[in-house]
Amino acid sequence: MINTDEPVSFVAAYNERTGLVGSRIRDILPDNKGNVWAITDKCLNRIDISTGEIFNYDEKYGLTKLNKAALISSGEIYLSASGGVYHFFPDSIKPMIAQVKPYFKTFKIFDRSIDISRNSGPGTEIRLKHTENFFSIEYGAINYFNPEETEFCYMLEGQDQDWVSAGKRKYVSYTNLPGGNYNFRLRVMLNGEIHSEVSLPLFVETPFWKTTLFYIILILLAFTFIYALFKYRTNRIKRRRRSKPDTIL
Repeated sequence: MINTDEPVSFVAAYNERTGLVGSRIRDILPDNKGNVWAITDKCLNRIDISTGEIFNYDEKYGLTKLNKAALISSGEIYLSASGGVYHFFPDSIKPMIAQVKPYFKTFKIFDRSIDISRNSGPGTEIRLKHTENFFSIEYGAINYFNPEETEFCYMLEGQDQDWVSAGKRKYVSYTNLPGGNYNFRLRVMLNGEIHSEVSLPLFVETPFWKTTLFYIILILLAFTFIYALFKYRTNRIKRRRRSKPDTIL
C-alpha cells in the first residue's frame, strides 16, 4: 500500500496471508474515510488502514463477478459486475454475523426413535431402562448464512472426560452406559468459535442387582448365613457332649 501524501512512502503489504481473499487484483479504490476497497478475482475486500484488519464480502453478500470500482462525490461506491451494477455507501456495509442455533433431531434407542420434542424442555430428562443403554443422537444446526462451515463438538457429562470434536458429523452413539445421571451437551462452532450450546439431560436406570440396596441385602444375607452356620455347629457340638457317658477313672 502506498501513501499518496507527500512524500510518497510505503505503508504496508496485504496478501492472502494477511487476510486478503484472492490473488489477482482487478481494481482498488480508497473511500472518503481512508479505507481501501480492493476487487479481486474472488471477492470484494475492505482494508482498514488504521488497524490493518481486512473484511471480505463475497457471494454470501450477493456480490458476484466484480470488475471495476468508482467513488462519486457523495461518497457512494459503484461496482460494475458482469450482471449489472452495485452501489452503496461504505458506512452502510456491516459484517454479517451468523446466528447459529444447534438442535436435537432424533433420539434412537437401538432402532426405535422416541419423540425428543417432549423431553427437551427445561427441567425435563430422557429416562432409559437399564436394557436401553445403547442409544444414538442425531443433531443439526440452523445456519442460513454459511451452513457448509458449521461444525460441532459434544460431551456427555458423566461419561466423556472432555469435549469431543465431531467436525461436520451430525450423530453420536453410546453403548453400555452404567446407570446414573448424564447430561449431553452440544456446541455449534463457526471458524473455531463457539456460537451457542444446547443440552439434553439423561437418566439410565440402574439394574437392581447393581444397586447399593442389593449389595446391602447380600451382605446381610451373608452375615445371617455365617451366624446360622456358627449356631448350628455350636449346638451340634453341645449335643454330642451331652450324649457321651461320663468316663470313670
